Amino acid sequence: MTLVSGRWVAQHGLPHVDHLTIAGHGRRWIDEQWLAQWTMYELWRLGGYALLSVVAAALVASAFGVLAFVLLERGSQPRRTLKWTTLAFAAALPDVAVRAQDFAYPLFAVLCWLLLRPPTNRRLAAMIALLVLWANLHGSVLVGSLLVAASCARRVRLLPWAVAALAAPLATPYGYDVVHYYRSVLGNSALQRFASEWKPVTADPLAAIGFLGLVVVLAYVLTVAWRRGVRSELPLLVATAALVVAGFAELRWETWAAFPAVILATDLLNAYDPSPPSTWKARPALVAVGLAAAAGLAVLAAQSAAGFERRTPRHALAATARFALAHSAARILADDVSSDALLWKEPALLGRVGFDDRLEVYRPAAVSAWADVVEARRRPLPGYDVLVASSRNELARRIASLRGWRVVYDGGDGAAGARTR
Repeated sequence: MTLVSGRWVAQHGLPHVDHLTIAGHGRRWIDEQWLAQWTMYELWRLGGYALLSVVAAALVASAFGVLAFVLLERGSQPRRTLKWTTLAFAAALPDVAVRAQDFAYPLFAVLCWLLLRPPTNRRLAAMIALLVLWANLHGSVLVGSLLVAASCARRVRLLPWAVAALAAPLATPYGYDVVHYYRSVLGNSALQRFASEWKPVTADPLAAIGFLGLVVVLAYVLTVAWRRGVRSELPLLVATAALVVAGFAELRWETWAAFPAVILATDLLNAYDPSPPSTWKARPALVAVGLAAAAGLAVLAAQSAAGFERRTPRHALAATARFALAHSAARILADDVSSDALLWKEPALLGRVGFDDRLEVYRPAAVSAWADVVEARRRPLPGYDVLVASSRNELARRIASLRGWRVVYDGGDGAAGARTR
């Protein structure tokens, strides 16, 4: 869906009204992530999925590289830095994928570094500029905006900078209208039901195992530090606590919690249990890291387009497209895996597919009804003539037994059916 949106921006400019789907037709579409989506689409045009994946991997890696630099700068020895950076990455692993959010990770890491240094005017200006860029890449800019504002609000002379930080998320081509995007996302019951990353830890403890491990180790370090009379910096402690609590409430906050949590833990460890001087030699270590990175990027670069699309029900989508193009009035209801892929692979069907993953565009009640169909709890919604599902859900198995429907395609990758009328 990132590529679909990026293609729309490249071909039509910034969207304001949805024309991609039936359920969203004519409804407001504030594409807050427009810059990241457009960039990813242009990368795809330049070098396909391989280049896009290499850049996404580099973005994620750079964020944890900055985190490692921060730990080293604050006194951690290389071994401790490696261990805790790896633990932070484990906590973030569920959110590491090719997505618009990848652009936000290195920005957040740099912001943490700036916040931990004395607040000079140059650094404050750099933070505001960083937030303005971030505001056009991903909605997680709210995390950075609140952190900067809270840090500046502690001093009267920095209050103008706090106001600037709070206003930074509005610095997009949409201006104040971007507030509608945040209102439609935050607290959206449909998102919390349909999107796994918006669910609490209890909904998928296995996905949160890295985050839970980090929290347990952090709690142990805090306990030992308290007993030994070592205290942390209060702003860092408060920011970490707030993001950890948010991480328990919704899985998507775990990555943001990992960065300050690791900085807090290593600060305390350095204070009550300093590591002996490192015997590591920088050049061999950097060579080893460089070779490992090169090997990983080579694997990505060598992957074929079909390899990147292996989770896509390509044959089911192709059969659906043939049927839909032969029946110009047919309206398509696809599951959450197939809908985005159908919009991407078959541009001729734009405007004829029911929903996609931009859940904030639709009415929550409509999303809930779509979720009921995807989860095979109800019959297809009225008004749709074609039903498409990937092979990984109950809906694909149910299509063959639907009364009043005939099978258009049934294969290992998915299924498609059409009303008999």
